[in-house]
Amino acid sequence: MKFVLVVVVVLALVMLASSEMTRRRDRNKPSRSASESDVAQVRAAIAAGEKIRAVKIYRDATGIDLRSAKDAVDRIARDETPAV
Repeated sequence: MKFVLVVVVVLALVMLASSEMTRRRDRNKPSRSASESDVAQVRAAIAAGEKIRAVKIYRDATGIDLRSAKDAVDRIARDETPAV
């Protein structure tokens, strides 16, 4: 009986860990891409020296995580196309 309980608990933990890894992986996928208008707003915020606002605009537009949005804004600031 103890053996069955241990097996069930281990399987439950494996399933939980697997679903958490999938959720983390999917969090980095954009829900949509940034429009030209969104990128223009990001460029305006960068030009005004408001990089944090630019990252927020980009995150709101795409739904990606903070680090990916920061990296995309950095690419926009360097006049590179964001990889989204």
